[in-house]
Amino acid sequence: KHSAAQLKHFAMMSHEIRTPLNCIIGISSLLLDTGMDATQQDYVRMITNSGDLLCRVVNDVLVYSRLESGNVEFSIQRTNLRETIDTVVKSIEVKGSERKLVVCTLIDDTLPVFVDTDGSRLQQILFNLLGNAIKFSKDGGTVDFSVSMYEDKASPDKKLLRFVVKDCGKGIEKKDIKKIFLPFDQGS
Repeated sequence: KHSAAQLKHFAMMSHEIRTPLNCIIGISSLLLDTGMDATQQDYVRMITNSGDLLCRVVNDVLVYSRLESGNVEFSIQRTNLRETIDTVVKSIEVKGSERKLVVCTLIDDTLPVFVDTDGSRLQQILFNLLGNAIKFSKDGGTVDFSVSMYEDKASPDKKLLRFVVKDCGKGIEKKDIKKIFLPFDQGS
């Protein structure tokens, strides 16, 4: 109960943090379009990237608190699967290029164009998975990302999507495997 109360408190704080954080991100993005030298542009780009990262952390806390309280709402709609995937991959490729990482994407040709899903949640999940792959990969390495379709053996009439992300990081130590699935925890 104590951790639930802490999570609720942090979720409320997160709402308050987002407004000034979005302002910082917006203004720093605008600054990039002004006449600055290369060093100043690098500094402002660092501010923007750090702000984006912090915003994702705040959003993750809000999503987690909604999941814990059972208040997550899904918006299942007909979604263009390739557009959804492409949006995430292009964004991740930009992040990876900063560290000379290559994202190798393999999308099964038999995938349907449209699927019924919550497109923004799917994007969020893929962005988190690929973002972590970039984060934990060695500079100059490769992140493999594939999407394929397969049949559910329990329900042969259902087709399921399989998303696979493989990075070139050092991996997760055995002692940390259970720990990484705990909220707000990560391996060493």
